[in-house]
Amino acid sequence: MNLGNNLFQARKKKGLSQEEVAEKLGGKPTDNFEMGDRRDTAGHQTVKKACSFVRDVLG
Repeated sequence: MNLGNNLFQARKKKGLSQEEVAEKLGGKPTDNFEMGDRRDTAGHQTVKKACSFVRDVLG
């Protein structure tokens, strides 16, 4: 699984909307991550936060 799939699974497990997760990640939309959009311009810190969120939820 890639980050997008893991982020989607973690978001669904927590019952959060994309907007709620975006707030946790610094206000960036998460749909680009979930769709695997390689053109995503998220900064390094946003990616780190996304990885941490996934790790915390999915273990």
